[in-house]
Amino acid sequence: ACTHAFSKMQLDASLGACDVDVVVSSSRRRRLVADTAYDATVLVSPTTVNASVLATALENLLLEGVTTTSTITDPTEELRLVPGIDTASVESFATAAAVAADASSVATEAETLVPPPPPSPPTPPPAPPPSHPSPPPRLVALDYESSATGSFAGVRGGAIFVAATVAIFTA
Repeated sequence: ACTHAFSKMQLDASLGACDVDVVVSSSRRRRLVADTAYDATVLVSPTTVNASVLATALENLLLEGVTTTSTITDPTEELRLVPGIDTASVESFATAAAVAADASSVATEAETLVPPPPPSPPTPPPAPPPSHPSPPPRLVALDYESSATGSFAGVRGGAIFVAATVAIFTA
């Protein structure tokens, strides 16, 4: 019955536990195994089977015509119902489980309070352009062969020299 339950749920049997009870029929006819009805209780943990997988498994059972009920059960309460179990061990387990649950919730809360990592360092500025090439050679050296005469002989060379100097500083 458990194998059929997990098969119809399309859920791996290692993800849960199963308990089966034979349902007594009202018929007094000879009971055949094939005609016997079973009440299978499948227990799964939310840490191994998430809500969407469980919803899909329950939907698969409905599609197979199986009536289902879903309950949330405290495992320690279920352990207390087991005949012959040591109640002191169950209480010790319940206390340890509560401490572990509290520690887990504190850790989860601490994870949400952790500040985000510092921003990555800024990207370095682009490399400076290559250094300027050496200045061009002087355009006017000595103009001994100038055709200018008299007091304007040095003006032409001086004007060219000033223009060349301005071009060097604005480049």
